[in-house]
Amino acid sequence: MQSASPLTKVHSTFADDLNAYMKSHREQDYLLIDVREPIEYELGHIPGAKPIPLGRFEARISELDSDREVLLYCAGGARSRVATAMLAASGLTPRAIFNVEGGFSAWDGKPLQDLPRVKAFDGLTGLPQILTAAMNLEKGAWRFYAALLDRHPSSPFAQTAATLVKLEREHARVVHRLLSRYSGGGALTDFDQMFAELSGDILESGEALEPALARAESLALQPCVAFAELALDIEYHAYELYRALSEQNRDPEEKGAFLTLAEQEKGHIRLIAGRLEDCFEQ
Repeated sequence: MQSASPLTKVHSTFADDLNAYMKSHREQDYLLIDVREPIEYELGHIPGAKPIPLGRFEARISELDSDREVLLYCAGGARSRVATAMLAASGLTPRAIFNVEGGFSAWDGKPLQDLPRVKAFDGLTGLPQILTAAMNLEKGAWRFYAALLDRHPSSPFAQTAATLVKLEREHARVVHRLLSRYSGGGALTDFDQMFAELSGDILESGEALEPALARAESLALQPCVAFAELALDIEYHAYELYRALSEQNRDPEEKGAFLTLAEQEKGHIRLIAGRLEDCFEQ
């Protein structure tokens, strides 16, 4: 999931517009991909869609036809957004790539609230500010996974959440080390104290964690899937942040550190994608 080829066009479309798209294009001109789990596909899917679960998507990208436009959808848009990034970075250059926002839930007429989005980093200047915000992002992800474990200790996603709780804290520690290096020589609060003091407010408009968790539970999705999609959204935006920071930086050591963090976030994405099938085990 590196930068897309300049030949690759990436777009968003909406479930409400999908019927019009399908009517105005010949079937041989596009490929519709469902990246949900097989049981979700069996329970209902958009006619003509090819099932490729997100956890297997990277390994099966070679099956796609580069001469066609590719449209990807999931339940609500988070999994297909990740698949879109994987495809854009794969070296395959379809005529266009579309993420179907709202996914099958919106296409099927179900009400679908927006999943909470990671808070923007607009307006930040200077590496120390950016790194502090990045550390807060890690704290926010840590809070989310910890809250998920507390609320749903028997959830099929709980084991993955427990792993991610540890990974997010370690990521925050790495960012703290970078912040120590680039804070201009000033004294920096030790990691444990700074991590404890961070708010972990990762949502738009300063939305608190409890309402966000409640909103995820109210989505017209299976609860385990709703939390997994929110987790993918968090990790995807963290990945994009670190990748952007690496591209903006000229210092080789600093650039390498951000690339390492981005690669680790990509590992988190693969971990979540590979465990989505757990949501449907009986």
